[in-house]
Amino acid sequence: RGPYETRRLKYELQGLSLPDYPAPIEVLAEVTTPVGRAGPMPLVLILHGRHSTCYRGGPTGVSSGDWPCPAGWRPIASHTGYRYITDVLASQGYLTVSIAANGINGQDGLFMDGGASARSQLIRHHLAQWAEWSAFGGDPWGNRFRGHVNMDEVVLVGHSRGGEGVERATIDTHVDDPWQIQGLLLIGPTAFGRQVAAGVHTTVILPFCDGDVSDLQGQQYVDIGRDLTWDRALRSSVMAM
Repeated sequence: RGPYETRRLKYELQGLSLPDYPAPIEVLAEVTTPVGRAGPMPLVLILHGRHSTCYRGGPTGVSSGDWPCPAGWRPIASHTGYRYITDVLASQGYLTVSIAANGINGQDGLFMDGGASARSQLIRHHLAQWAEWSAFGGDPWGNRFRGHVNMDEVVLVGHSRGGEGVERATIDTHVDDPWQIQGLLLIGPTAFGRQVAAGVHTTVILPFCDGDVSDLQGQQYVDIGRDLTWDRALRSSVMAM
């Protein structure tokens, strides 16, 4: 842990309508911010994987993959499962934003890319919102973050299909977008599209005992990236037993 106390915030904005997705995608995030940090903060954005979307009952209840959630069911807050990471990062001075993607998880079975394009669009939608709040204000907390987010120092973290989503968002980012992605951390990522971003420092955590991505396909982000082009980006993988 670092020297800063932390505070947790939340925002939920108008849903994001994507082509060919029947229902809008939620624009929902949990923010963990350092308290009292001077100067613009680097931004870490986290995207969870493809889990169940809705539940009914308590710990022994049932879950489903529907979206929107049926009457009497509630969304599973997968994006809040990274608090053990966001608390440490925020205490070290990073602004951390963990976003929800149940709306994609409940509908991506319709698409050949497994929802990678939709996840990219959702990530970039959040980044654009933070760029606006930092530059012009208007955030839900009374301009708390105006001038306090360094959009030139962005790191994206993704688990499983979220890992492929943050990789795709990096590829889809345009040179004129008001943010710069400096690093990627992919946790047990899928690599169905085998699309690799050039010029971005990337670490892949390979899941030794993963019950889903058991073929460790995330190693492709290192192997393909190594020969994709010549650049100074460091690409590495770590096997987590």
